[in-house]
Amino acid sequence: VPLCYVAFTSDESYDMISIMPDSEGKHGVEIITERAEGGLIMPTYVLYELNSPIAVVDNTTHTLTWTPEGYAYLQTLNKMAAEIAAADENISYALGPTPWASVYELVYQGIIAQGVPAAMITPEMVNQTAVNQLPAAVQPAVTQLFETIGWNAPATAAAPYIDYAVNYGAGLVATNGNYAVLIVMMADEPMSAVSMDSIKALKELAAGYAAEYPNEIKDTWVTGTAVTVQDISEVVDKEFTWIEIGVVVLIFILLFFVLGSYFTPIRSLFTILLSISWTIGLTHLVFTELLGIPVTWIVPIVLLVVCLGLGMDYDILLTTRIKEGKSKGLSNDEAITNALEKSGAVITLCGLIMGGTFLTLLSSSSPMLQEFGFALGFAILIDSLIVVTYLVPALMHLMGDWSWKGPKFLQKRRATAKE
Repeated sequence: VPLCYVAFTSDESYDMISIMPDSEGKHGVEIITERAEGGLIMPTYVLYELNSPIAVVDNTTHTLTWTPEGYAYLQTLNKMAAEIAAADENISYALGPTPWASVYELVYQGIIAQGVPAAMITPEMVNQTAVNQLPAAVQPAVTQLFETIGWNAPATAAAPYIDYAVNYGAGLVATNGNYAVLIVMMADEPMSAVSMDSIKALKELAAGYAAEYPNEIKDTWVTGTAVTVQDISEVVDKEFTWIEIGVVVLIFILLFFVLGSYFTPIRSLFTILLSISWTIGLTHLVFTELLGIPVTWIVPIVLLVVCLGLGMDYDILLTTRIKEGKSKGLSNDEAITNALEKSGAVITLCGLIMGGTFLTLLSSSSPMLQEFGFALGFAILIDSLIVVTYLVPALMHLMGDWSWKGPKFLQKRRATAKE
């Protein structure tokens, strides 16, 4: 019961970084997360399709000019970016399309507020201060541009080139101007449980903005590597639910006709699913609680598929032996004892071989392979050494002759075949 509780209440992880082998790449991610934002390696993007172009991009002159409608779009997008950044503690910032003229003006007014006379303020002073206020991701490109055109370039002359470098160069505005992007930076690792929760909330928030501004926003998407992993897992989980149901129903039908019983197929499925639940619970306890490695979402899916096949083989081997004993006139308990004496050792040996083979994956340096090896190995060992050897005989003893209650047409067919 405790292991089943753990299995059904524990959450699987989307974090593919945490199950990477101990390597240079993983250490780099850890350093970035500790000293900057974990989302730097895999930003999340909110993509908006606008009803009309936000800007005109000229790739020949390398300039970007905002359209009249673009200024209204900019205000809306900046409001969204500010609200997104304030909505979740795990979101460090949200970067959207930014007009250089507005940044320049804000910095200029800020310098005046500090008591500096307007006559002493130079374009170079404002440009350098404004660049330092931009996100670190775009500062190098803007700095290089000013080194080319000169730090004393007036705002009106520099703006089209800066806007091109910042907004088009960083992918915030599409070539045709009909799409705008908000780059959302997570503080934690991009595929951690915290970031995945932030992505779910971000999807709802982004969709809400699309409904709130129908005159400006035509459609919206939330995308990025972490979002793609989450979408894949959700689609697989949803589709696999129906696959699980289909497999269980198919196995029941096959066992029903093979064994001619109402209850034995149900018992077989119950005991196999029970061993799978125990294994999932044990895997969470060992890896998540003891080793601090989250169990990835695909492990239970693979575990179910493999164990339904292998576990059912062991179960059918014992159950058909019991059925043979019953057909020879043995009592229910005598048939169970006889089946265990003839098949128990074979089932145990097969389980040890298969389980041991899977457990060799524990020698891998990859936590993902270790999780697969542990889950598959212990599932087979639990099924062959405990479930089929002890639990199945015990349940069939308690069920007595109810194990073989079935439709009359199957019973008659079996009686005819016996004669």
